Amino acid sequence: MRKKKSSRKRKINLKKEKELIKKTMNKVVYWLALLVTIIGNLIISAALIPFLIVVKDVPLYIIIATLGIAFGLLFDLLLKDIENIDVKHHIIAVIFIPGIAIINLYIITNLANRLIEILEVTNIQHNPIIISVVYIIAFMLPYAISKIK
Repeated sequence: MRKKKSSRKRKINLKKEKELIKKTMNKVVYWLALLVTIIGNLIISAALIPFLIVVKDVPLYIIIATLGIAFGLLFDLLLKDIENIDVKHHIIAVIFIPGIAIINLYIITNLANRLIEILEVTNIQHNPIIISVVYIIAFMLPYAISKIK
């Protein structure tokens, strides 16, 4: 009888340990996913510079929206695959990542506008706010759709 209680107690302790490890690993994966998303947004922003210099109007917005949706799908996939993350972590991700992306794209668009002047390219100056908003709406679209489902 005593062996059964001891064995049962051990199983319960092992189960609790596994849950604790799983929860800890999910938090580590979550923060790594956020870091990857931030770095990815920086890379995408840098990759947009030549397009911002050369392309204008609707084709530029299509390129920006396409990149935003593609990277937004990756962001949504990362958040979906992490099990057992708290609501506050979702809120942090949904506010923090787009906030950084808006600031980053604003800076990159201003840089591209300056390069247009320096290189004397015959292209219009782009509005950094519009560029940022187009990207963020496209970036957050996959996440919003997955939350509606």
